[in-house]
Amino acid sequence: MGKNTAHVYNLALGDGSPLYIVRNRVSGRRRAGGECKFLTEAEREKWKLLEEDQYVVESKTFKQLFEYCEIDVSEPYAIKIDYEGGERFILQQKDECLNTLKNAVRVCMELHVGLGGSKEDWIEFFREFSDTHRFFTGFFDYPRKLSDRTRNLDRKWIRPEISPEKITKGRQHIEIVRKGELPLCY
Repeated sequence: MGKNTAHVYNLALGDGSPLYIVRNRVSGRRRAGGECKFLTEAEREKWKLLEEDQYVVESKTFKQLFEYCEIDVSEPYAIKIDYEGGERFILQQKDECLNTLKNAVRVCMELHVGLGGSKEDWIEFFREFSDTHRFFTGFFDYPRKLSDRTRNLDRKWIRPEISPEKITKGRQHIEIVRKGELPLCY
């Protein structure tokens, strides 16, 4: 029997400099959902944020993350990334990241298009995977009103296959799966 081993690392993808994780606020109140984003020192200074809304974390480049975690890329591996707006570091380190991401069996990510690169930047980046991987997006099928005007509270996670050109602006869940492998929901 094969062995299934998962190693989880809570690290910040960045440029190797300290990053500031900042809680979003709307009208002086914290936003529901605890949404945060990573900012560089220059971005933090530009936005003149309150000290209580931020804390500093060490960041590593994509290559440094794999070295630090001693990930054996000769074995099958999957990557789960929630960038909190730090997607721009993947695009900035494209040459460094591309082969590692393409060699993964699966890459699951929460992508914030607009905070970390334009829609066009991500479409171009994901096209690099088109020959070897399939793309899925995930979203909840939110409850709808029933004929008796009550709501069906059963939510289903929907994960249709998409082409890179279907990436939209805003937050979305993306799963990039090596051809021949099943996406996580199946």
